[in-house]
Amino acid sequence: MSNLVFDKVTGELIGYVDLGDPDVNFGALEKLDEVATHALAFLIRGVCTELKFCLAHFSTNGATSAQIMPLFWEAVAILELTCNLWVIASTSDGATPNRKFYRMHKSLDGNADKDVCYRTINLFAPQRFIYFSDAPHLVKTTNCLYHSGSGTCTSKIEHQRKRKPFLAPYTSTDDPRFPWLEDEFLRYLKQWKECTLNRPGNITANARKRMFISWQTYEGLQITSYSVVEAIKFLLNEGVEYVLTE
Repeated sequence: MSNLVFDKVTGELIGYVDLGDPDVNFGALEKLDEVATHALAFLIRGVCTELKFCLAHFSTNGATSAQIMPLFWEAVAILELTCNLWVIASTSDGATPNRKFYRMHKSLDGNADKDVCYRTINLFAPQRFIYFSDAPHLVKTTNCLYHSGSGTCTSKIEHQRKRKPFLAPYTSTDDPRFPWLEDEFLRYLKQWKECTLNRPGNITANARKRMFISWQTYEGLQITSYSVVEAIKFLLNEGVEYVLTE
């Protein structure tokens, strides 16, 4: 990137904010000469292959949802149209711009009829959806999935080694963990939230909030639960032998 230089003393990359396209810079940035503080990267990982690479990176000072939008869809276009790679899911952390970026696709969710936006029609392959998720970061903020009988599958034999059948790879669209995630788990969270709101007594709004997980975590759990179920079923129906939720 022409706007970055490497400081060999500190090991830092120093330069200006650059979203990779002069038109995007002009339309999305308030100032064109701000020093970058962060990097926005698009990392690609294959489902059935060992494919792992960084498609692109941009210097930013904290990207907004409006800045992420054109970059994301340009990345999808390159993968779908040039590389002939199917984009199935997009994983990011739960930062505010990322969550807002998800919500910006509500009109493209294919009438999912859910309280959250967890998917979008793939503009370059309208017969398919792209699913949103921030599962790796939710694991850091809550242990609900583990204590309630679910979790992330990281290998084909982990469930045997740990003697925990709920860690087994997903191999069937009729897996009982799917209705558990969509019905029991999410219903439990909803009822928990309603109980804190309807609990009698002179309780302040802040005190009620502390009785429940943060709204960001609650939203993230809903998004990821719906996405995991639909994405895994899609992959299995496309002929994938098994799916790990790592």
